[in-house]
Amino acid sequence: MRKNKKSWSLLLAICLFAAHLPLAKVQAEERVRLENLAVSLVVDVSGSMGQTDPEGLRETAAKMFIDLLSPEDAIGVITFDENVRTAVPFQKVESTVNKNLMKNALTGNLLPAGDTDYVKAMETALTQLEEVENEARKVILFVTDGIPDPDPARREEPGYMENYMNGLWNLTGRAAEEKIPIYTVGFGDIDPSILERMSLETLGAATMTEDPGTLAEVFFGIVESLKNRSPLLEEEFVLSEEKTISFEMDPYISQTTLLLTQNTDNYQVDVTGPGGAGITEGFALYKERGYTLLTLNQKEEEQVGTWSVKLTPAPGETAAPTIKAFGSTDFFFKLWMEEPVMNAVHPMNEPLRLSVYSSTPIPDTASLEAVVTKNGVRSRTPIGLTLENDVYVGTFEDTKDHGFYEVEVLLKEEGKTIATAGSAFTVKNVPVITSDYFIVSALEVLYSSRIVRSSLSSGGVDLVPGRDLLLEEYVLHLTFEDGSEVLYAFKDDGEEASGDLRAGDGLYSTRVAFEKEGKVHLRIGFRGSYKGEPFVQEKELGEVNIGVLKEISVSSVSSEVSVKSGESALLEILLKNDSIFPETLTFSLEEGKGEILNPTQEIGAQEEKRISLRYKPHENMKDESVNLVISVLAQRENRSLTGTPIAVEVRVVSFLGGLLQNVSPYRSLLLSLLVVLLIALLLFYLLGRIFYAVLVMPKYLVRGSLHYKKDRTSLEEEGALHLSDKKKKEIIISLGKEQEGDFYLPAKGSDYQMMLMKKAEDPSKKFIEGYKALLGKEDTPRLRIQVTQPGVLSFDGTILTRRMLYDGNVFETADYIFWYEEEEVKRKTKAKNLLKESEK
Repeated sequence: MRKNKKSWSLLLAICLFAAHLPLAKVQAEERVRLENLAVSLVVDVSGSMGQTDPEGLRETAAKMFIDLLSPEDAIGVITFDENVRTAVPFQKVESTVNKNLMKNALTGNLLPAGDTDYVKAMETALTQLEEVENEARKVILFVTDGIPDPDPARREEPGYMENYMNGLWNLTGRAAEEKIPIYTVGFGDIDPSILERMSLETLGAATMTEDPGTLAEVFFGIVESLKNRSPLLEEEFVLSEEKTISFEMDPYISQTTLLLTQNTDNYQVDVTGPGGAGITEGFALYKERGYTLLTLNQKEEEQVGTWSVKLTPAPGETAAPTIKAFGSTDFFFKLWMEEPVMNAVHPMNEPLRLSVYSSTPIPDTASLEAVVTKNGVRSRTPIGLTLENDVYVGTFEDTKDHGFYEVEVLLKEEGKTIATAGSAFTVKNVPVITSDYFIVSALEVLYSSRIVRSSLSSGGVDLVPGRDLLLEEYVLHLTFEDGSEVLYAFKDDGEEASGDLRAGDGLYSTRVAFEKEGKVHLRIGFRGSYKGEPFVQEKELGEVNIGVLKEISVSSVSSEVSVKSGESALLEILLKNDSIFPETLTFSLEEGKGEILNPTQEIGAQEEKRISLRYKPHENMKDESVNLVISVLAQRENRSLTGTPIAVEVRVVSFLGGLLQNVSPYRSLLLSLLVVLLIALLLFYLLGRIFYAVLVMPKYLVRGSLHYKKDRTSLEEEGALHLSDKKKKEIIISLGKEQEGDFYLPAKGSDYQMMLMKKAEDPSKKFIEGYKALLGKEDTPRLRIQVTQPGVLSFDGTILTRRMLYDGNVFETADYIFWYEEEEVKRKTKAKNLLKESEK
């Protein structure tokens, strides 16, 4: 068979999710056991059954009910008349073999006899379920054809039946307190009021039928509701010829269940899978007198496709059997409607909260919506549900009409419904429960107590018991994480013990003692009647955390702080809170010591944090030290603080003193930084001088040669002064008389000096010139020539005492003709000539 990848990836996601489910609070634990049932099936076998069910169809229905249960479910069967007997001891279903053993135990043991004692039957059923230790949803299924009649001889005895019925209502209240719904099934000519009240007060359901032949389909519907299965089909037909019933198994369906009820077993059932395949693993068929049950699941092996159930009447059958077919499906995605509770009564004109829990994560590609049907009219506008604290929630506003409402929740992906859930409730003009509790707190201190107030109001008016309102039970339920429960009764008695302020004002009170540490779930439950009609009402208050009010430690991080007069300083404080209770702390100083500018500080539950208090000294405090004592006060009463008051040495200084004091701790550091800075500057200077010596100084040396002659007519020079040989920045040539200088030329009638030197236009400091040269930005020095008095220089007839000297310049002085040749230019010229010669 071809495998569908989508379904198996879905299964894998579900398995991975289940493997990582965390331990959770009470509500989450209840959700885990939503699908596993613990059922006490209570069957009336009083004498009247001989007339109302002469064919023993209740036995057939009971067997079918066992077949409908899953291996993880548990069941016990009790029969009663004026006495109670255990037909099937309470046990886990486990297997088909065990189912057959339980069904065999019922055979012939539901024979009618005796009177009808509801109370004994209810006591035994409750005791049976109270002993159940495994996590499962406890349910009582109560089947009868008559009213309570435990002792006909005492029926007319004054007060007998009244006391008896009070005992029955007490047992009903006990079931309600233990959250055990009672599903009642009455058949024959019966007064429904008692069974309806038993179901209503326990949030079960009551079903009345005149025909015991419909018990099987009634039981099928009850299991379908308890298991949150979706209806697949319901039809009735006469099997006069071969008939085929087809249904689809898609990747989202985990199991399909098909029930056939009939008045004869004389027909054949053949089942074929997709493509005509035969029966495979995951298929089960139960055929008993009066019914045939088929289950097909794909938890182990995929069964996707169209399935066919072919029914063939037996050859020679004279009368064609009438068959009723019912079907339901289970989805891999399992949705559970938490609010509204099935069959609850909701006040008119009050918004209704819708909440749905999904046992597996809902993919982003899917949508979840609720549709409400009011008095048979289906709303066209779905209500979108959004995730909030692991539950999908929404609100239905239109409850202004009295009547019967149904809620259907649809999980869709790509337009296809992949899971459903539903609930039904009645809207009536009944009181609304209100409470002031969570206006106060969601945290409570262990061993503390609190007065919780509540009221029943209608039209904004608090109601008091009277002709319209009959109060049977009005209690506050505290359910702890371990499943234990404590009840506190609300009273309107004006007594201090209950905390009630005034008797008879319609405001009920109870004094709650929080004597157990941990999380506790609170809800208010009411049972009674209003304007002659019984009703049950609940109000969820949510979850409270009860814990020890542990101490908060307070300590100063800084033992000594300095602050300038007129300014503020920060005082570092360390806070540590080990309890679940957050706290608000107020810090204060002695009078005349200044003020804390941010005195209010908050610390969260189980938090450790550092805070900064901004302290400003008193204006009269200058240049003095003060021992600052800081007091700490907790907002929550009875909160213990350690490490208080806090002592901090504070020195108030003037501006100059503050400046010096601020610098003082860093004196060594600053001195070190100064030395480092001086060394860095010295290195910088020396490096600059080195760069100057290497890169700049050679450029300031006078280079080249100065050629001369006296005879104007001669083309030959008389001599040359080789300036480069001196390697100096300034060269002195003495003319006339021999003086100190680098060169001497005799000149008759002359007595002065000629100087050649290199200078820059805008010279900088030498070390700076060194860095400029390193970056290629230095000034290029130029060669200057000048003469001392009385000497002059003649350049082309122009008389000067100084000017720039360039390569090839010719000038006259002291009867000499000079011309200057720059050494570098000569090299370049020679290189050019060589280049020209090579080109030739």
